[in-house]
Amino acid sequence: MEVTTSWEGHEETTSWGTCDVPSSLAAGATSGGTDYTCPDPIKIPEIELYYSSVHFTITSAQNSCKVMSFRPYFYVKSTAAAYNTGAAVVDCSGAVAAPPIDCYGGAGTLIIPSFPTNGGIYFLTVEGTLTATYDVISANLQRQVSAAFSGWITVGYRMMPARPRVPPELLANS
Repeated sequence: MEVTTSWEGHEETTSWGTCDVPSSLAAGATSGGTDYTCPDPIKIPEIELYYSSVHFTITSAQNSCKVMSFRPYFYVKSTAAAYNTGAAVVDCSGAVAAPPIDCYGGAGTLIIPSFPTNGGIYFLTVEGTLTATYDVISANLQRQVSAAFSGWITVGYRMMPARPRVPPELLANS
């Protein structure tokens, strides 16, 4: 997996790091299974994150690992019974029902299908070579753009909704 950023509306990217499964572990993963977590977190300065889109690119050869999981960062914004999102007041306490997506923040809320029911995305490499890319617009643009825009990202042969998606004409004017 590689993590890159691009300044709002610009195509040039900066790579902040990669996480590669060692070939010795990947080779054994097809016969018995080995869990591997990247030892060094990929760190991006806060100011860079606020004004940059973040791009996650995940690649894997067929059968290099039986299952790959991707759990992008998310956090709990509130556990209050009456949390004001700015658009509505929602119950984040979990006392009556599971807290809705409005009670969470971070990239995971934007790219994980059925979040918060699902906390990650799993890929079965037996289906073929994997290449998946996830783009999350900057926090600054997320403040400015309505969630009424929607787009699609492709993962293998499946289409998964991504929200919000900024139309190119809005990026050009920002």
